[in-house]
Amino acid sequence: MLLQNLRRALKDAEDKQKQGLRFSRSSAYFFLLECSKHEDLDCCRLLRALMVASKLDSIPVLADHLIRLFASCGSLNEANQVFENVVTPSKHTWCAIIAAHTKLGHHATSFELYDKMTASGLESNKVLYLTILKSCINGMALIQGRQVHHQIIKSGIQSDVMLVNSIIDMYAKCGSLDEAIKVFKAFQSRNVVSWNTIFAGCVRQGDFRNVVHFFELMQEEGIKPNIVSWGALIEGYAEHGDGLLALDSFDKMQGHGIKPDRVIFLSILKACGSMGALNHGRHIHNLIVRMNSEDHDGVGNALIDMYSKCGSLAEAHRVLRRLCNRDVVSWNTIITAYAQCGQAMDALWSFQCMQAEGIKPDDVTFINILSSCCHAGLIDELKCHFMSMHVDYGIEPDIKHYSCMLDLFGQMGFLNEASNLRGSIQSDAISRISILTACQKHGNVELGGSCFIEDTIAKYKR
Repeated sequence: MLLQNLRRALKDAEDKQKQGLRFSRSSAYFFLLECSKHEDLDCCRLLRALMVASKLDSIPVLADHLIRLFASCGSLNEANQVFENVVTPSKHTWCAIIAAHTKLGHHATSFELYDKMTASGLESNKVLYLTILKSCINGMALIQGRQVHHQIIKSGIQSDVMLVNSIIDMYAKCGSLDEAIKVFKAFQSRNVVSWNTIFAGCVRQGDFRNVVHFFELMQEEGIKPNIVSWGALIEGYAEHGDGLLALDSFDKMQGHGIKPDRVIFLSILKACGSMGALNHGRHIHNLIVRMNSEDHDGVGNALIDMYSKCGSLAEAHRVLRRLCNRDVVSWNTIITAYAQCGQAMDALWSFQCMQAEGIKPDDVTFINILSSCCHAGLIDELKCHFMSMHVDYGIEPDIKHYSCMLDLFGQMGFLNEASNLRGSIQSDAISRISILTACQKHGNVELGGSCFIEDTIAKYKR
């Protein structure tokens, strides 16, 4: 049913109810199902009013659906109101309200509700355990996660593969990889999701050795790696700096008939960029084009970064021009590349093009623009962009932005300006070195000595 038709049908039901026609339980079921397809808050409110008038909102099985509807629409307050009107909530009703709080990020309340449910004498089930484990994961609540794990063991359903995979995921994401590995090794009915979960945990914690170990063990046990498994291995190699092994795994994966996805493209392009493997990068770019993936989320930006790191700024710029969804990351990547290669005018020109497209620069953009001005000795442009950063875009400068100003003031011999600017910011090693180097270069012993004494006094005060 189209949304406009749903609204009309609910309005008709409201009119009939006012005329004395009863809104039935079957009608409530029908509209709950239709509302779930649209997640429209106004429809949910109208349906709830119909159910309240017919005293249907307190029936647990109907309230469950209504709670989920309000949660889907982002209205936790109304989901709570529905729950509170249920005199004797069922296990499913508790699950619905706990899931609502979990979905909307109220993890502490999820734990409180879960404790209230168990205190009421209701036993948890698989769905509830999965829901509360999700809250533990999203809330990084390791202690609560351990308690839930213990309850699952006591319940006797600790051999359920979905629960075990969720427990492994919880420990890994809450920072306890050792416990995740312990649960994983003890579980005898591992499936490919179990392996992928432990892979993801190892990659997240930087335990690359175990990624390789488990990948080999997985194949020894006769489990066929899928795209997620290969992605974890390739990402592990790329993050660890083993670009050649990442490329070798990429080729093997394709040899097994598995086509790369966005995540794998991001990892393998990073590997190419870190090695400066331009020809490999071009080959992968051709594959990306054939798969129509150049404009997929992040892939185009990764291509720009890869070509930039391989020293081919012309190819990086061609990718940028072809992208249909250029964003601040796209422009920052090319501006950074130009800045690092000392091509200040190209960086500034790219910045102007970015602004012409209506894309708002961020603090990273200005670090590279100020750095470009600094390296090119463009002091007027530096001052202009530094002021624009705050006045036009509301970005507060940090130590990196100030350091660019200090560097150029020092290079140009504007030592008093550099000293005054340094006095307005929190001193750090970079600003001290910038001033002292400039004083040495321009022979200003008095200012250099003054800065050194001030820093020494400040250090002892700390």
